[in-house]
Amino acid sequence: MSWTESEAKKLSAVILEKIYNNLKPLNAKKILLLCSRKGEVAFWLVEREKDFKGKIVGLELNEEHLRSSLEKTKELKLESVVEFRKAEKNRIPFSDGEFDALISEFIVFPTSTPTNVGMNEIARILKKNGKVLLTGDSY
Repeated sequence: MSWTESEAKKLSAVILEKIYNNLKPLNAKKILLLCSRKGEVAFWLVEREKDFKGKIVGLELNEEHLRSSLEKTKELKLESVVEFRKAEKNRIPFSDGEFDALISEFIVFPTSTPTNVGMNEIARILKKNGKVLLTGDSY
């Protein structure tokens, strides 16, 4: 399944505001994006939160999307606050309790290469009282 660019823009506008409102203030938070696609959500969040001092890390299986997000990060000079890495299919390659929040983007941007990461793995990398935001119909 895939959406047209127009459909994705309409959906994204609503979902992005909901994500931001659920996480604000973002200032010093470390946020993980699963299925980060081309970095659209990461770049939007940094732009939305003026003087952002946290860190957003995106994980993506698709090589083309990963390459695009890395190029855009350099182009926007956001290397100090945004990072993208190749995702692993079955685990999240970070330490226990490392993130304040996790956003799973695979509903916003359908992907042909989803991960098999389960809720136990998601819970493992979150700090105590960390937030999980699953984009989808509830927004």
